[in-house]
Amino acid sequence: CYPITDQWAHGGGLISGALLGALLSPQRRRLEPVARVIAGAFAVAVLAAAVMIVRTPVAESLGRGPVVDHIVNGITVRAPTSWSAGTSVLTDLDELVVLALRHGTEGQQASPAELEQATAAEVDHARDLGFSESHPVTERLIATPAGWRASELQLVATDALDSRQYFRLVVAEHDGDIAALYVPESLARAAPEFFAQLFRSIR
Repeated sequence: CYPITDQWAHGGGLISGALLGALLSPQRRRLEPVARVIAGAFAVAVLAAAVMIVRTPVAESLGRGPVVDHIVNGITVRAPTSWSAGTSVLTDLDELVVLALRHGTEGQQASPAELEQATAAEVDHARDLGFSESHPVTERLIATPAGWRASELQLVATDALDSRQYFRLVVAEHDGDIAALYVPESLARAAPEFFAQLFRSIR
């Protein structure tokens, strides 16, 4: 769980709004032209922002900028330069997407039982991260490349406002290497090809 509401920001916004409202009130006839200009500029800015949001696909936002090879646990994965590679995980700039990588026995494919054990271990790790529920899914959102075997689960966390946050966990194996991808379900639905490409880049 994490705090998502800054009460100081709310208080500052309330005070600033009250002061600006009083200052730009139509009752102050001398400032009425200034108020109209500010209101017009704000309306244009809101409209421009709305157009940019509608016209920019999620996948484009995720993959904006150049991509480079990141080395995680001795495994190479291609992702945007803004992503951060740690010892065992790769994360996006906002730390919403986490890709954990680890080596198995080189050249030896994990057995179905070993993949099941790896998935169970990731579910335990997800509980440590604050996810309270995990569920099997009937509809997989993220495809893995040919030669990969994978399982996909839905994770649920409750935030500080008792709102349920839904994630997908994909645990995949190829040639002994194990990859575990944590991603918000909304992003997985909006940009499945981006995450499929992320898996394809692992080598």
